[in-house]
Formats: sequence, structure tokens, C-alpha cells
Amino acid sequence: MDGLTHVLVGNNRHRTKNLKLIRGDKMKNLVMTLAMVLIGSAAHASMVEEYSANLNSFNFQKDSVLSLETEGQNIGGTIDVEPVANITLTLYHSIKCEVGHVCSRVAYAPIVYQVPAKSVKTGKCGEKVYTGFTDERTVDGVLTQITVVDNTHNKCEYFRAIPATEVKMMIEGGRQDLNEYHVMTGERLAEIQ
Repeated sequence: MDGLTHVLVGNNRHRTKNLKLIRGDKMKNLVMTLAMVLIGSAAHASMVEEYSANLNSFNFQKDSVLSLETEGQNIGGTIDVEPVANITLTLYHSIKCEVGHVCSRVAYAPIVYQVPAKSVKTGKCGEKVYTGFTDERTVDGVLTQITVVDNTHNKCEYFRAIPATEVKMMIEGGRQDLNEYHVMTGERLAEIQ
């Protein structure tokens, strides 16, 4: 032959050079290398930490946007922490219905705040402090900062019981010149599998 292979593509015949085949040990090494890269990528993906906790106590600043949006309603929420990615606070609220009254079953869309995680520190008592924020004040936006304190490994003694998880959210700036501070507490941060 002429050292070229004919390849049929559609109705056209193209000529390509013969490709050298990888055989034996070279192929084995290539396959092993690819397998190790894939296994390493999967292991790294599974090593990414992600934590979540249900929130059960809400202390919204009086006359703040959040307190007005959720006034007189049932409130629930979760905090999700991905230390290398985001901190997400999700608040659920629905109409509070008194016992014996007929109420519509209305559930509002959740209120979600998501900020990029910026730091993870261990406090003097062993608590872990996750902080994230977005600062859009330069474009008439707001500074939204969420700090999550995981007291699971807190070794200090207190005169009162401390919550397993504390969430502090600060919102300031913007056209309405907001200056809000909210505190929520909840269950222990648990690793998401």
C-alpha cells in the first residue's frame, strides 16, 4: 500500500497517515496513569467538607426587613457550610394558624442568603468559626456577612448553656442605608455525606 489509510467520512473518502499503535507496557502505563488521575479526582471530590444544621431560634433585629417579612409567621431554617465554597442561610416561613381556626395552607418561597466562604478559624475555646461575605457597597449594594460558630468542640465553661450552632448575619449599606444584625441558633452542624 501507499502508507496511507483510507477513511470513509460521510460520502467522502479521506486519506490519513497510519497511526502507531500503543502496545504492551506503554499501553499499560497509560491506562494506569489515567486510572490514578480519575481515582485521585474522585477522592478529592469526596474529601470536600460540607456541613448543615437546622435552625430553631431566630432573633431578627426589630423593624428590619427580615423581621417585617416574617412577622407573625412560623419560621424555620437551615445553615449550610462549604468551607471552600459558600455559606448558605435558608429561611422558611409560613402563616401561623391558631388552633381551631381555618387557615389556608400557604407556604412562601424561602428566603436565601448565599455568600462565598472567606475564612475558617478555630477560636480560643476550640470552636470553629466560618465567615463569608459579599460586599457590593461600591455599586449601591449591601454588605452581607454571615458568621457561623460551631460550638461542638467548645471547651470553655459558661454560666449558661451555649447553642451547638450560632449564626450571625449582618447586612449594611445600600440605598436604604441598612444596618441590620440578626442572630439565629440551632442544632449541631453535621457533615453531609
